[in-house]
Amino acid sequence: MNRKILMSLGGLCGLLLWSESSFASCYIKKPNFTPQNVIMDMGAITITPSSPIGILKTGSFTINRQEGLTACDWTGGSSIGKILIGQEITKSAALSAAVPKGPIYSTNVQGIGVRLYRDSGDIQSYYPHTLSLGSSNSVSLAGGLFKVDIIKTSDQVGTGTLSSGLYSTYYNDRDGQAKPILTSTLNAEGIKIVNSTCEITGNANQVIDMGTIQRSKLTTMGQSDTNEQNFQIDVKCNGGNNKTQAVKIGFDYTPDPTYASQGVIANATTGSGGSVYAKGIGIQLLKNQDSDKGSIKAGDVVNIGQTVLNKETTPVLKLRARYFKTATETTPGDVSAVVNFNLVYQ
Repeated sequence: MNRKILMSLGGLCGLLLWSESSFASCYIKKPNFTPQNVIMDMGAITITPSSPIGILKTGSFTINRQEGLTACDWTGGSSIGKILIGQEITKSAALSAAVPKGPIYSTNVQGIGVRLYRDSGDIQSYYPHTLSLGSSNSVSLAGGLFKVDIIKTSDQVGTGTLSSGLYSTYYNDRDGQAKPILTSTLNAEGIKIVNSTCEITGNANQVIDMGTIQRSKLTTMGQSDTNEQNFQIDVKCNGGNNKTQAVKIGFDYTPDPTYASQGVIANATTGSGGSVYAKGIGIQLLKNQDSDKGSIKAGDVVNIGQTVLNKETTPVLKLRARYFKTATETTPGDVSAVVNFNLVYQ
């Protein structure tokens, strides 16, 4: 008989232990609640070869406050934020320094990650997360911002459109993912990573000092071997992962009407500060590459190399400029010429 009493007490203890943990949960108490879906579309995001590892762009989207949305039973429960794309990225030292807080998840574009979080002002909840809630019959969804950070995670990056679809969900533990409070979605073509491929490094607006020259040194029409100045255009290219491209530099300037075919830039005729400009003098623009010393005419496009898949390259175009006598009669004065150049991909 004593054995029967002991067995009965054991069964009762087991029942009490099970009862203590089984009802801890939270749920949406509002009938016919429609979850808010954040559309994360941010358009085109351009990466240049010099873009550092870190946040490229942040999108901020309004979260509407939902008063008294959730109830939790007498032991409390939790609300869960889950990210539904990619894998968590192991942060390098550079990435950790640039983006110290919150996990970053991979996308379908090489070297591009995403960080999602809710920002209510004082508190940022980075996805994924679990928030513990106490017993309450009225738990509100805080208003604020849903933020999307598009992040360069490595030196080598690709281009393309981020995959569309559901990116995150936020729900109560009893309801599960089938009954969310807040979701985030990216539409087709909603975020597109665009790589500018190459950029001019250093000072893109160079000033070349041609120095002073005596008119007596320019004795012959077309003479162009005096006061030659060397300079160069430095370029940095990121090859990306799609295809190689020829990289060229196009030139535009006002040519001398007589010597346009020889790459001679017309001298300015007017200026500020009462400058007096020399007549019968221009400046000739030429290449200074090992295998090519030819002149550069207005409208010329000069090849400087090509991009290399998944590699950074630094092509250089070496140039030279010199005075050029364009008329029999010359007058003293200033010599000034402007050349515009731009990168061309083919």
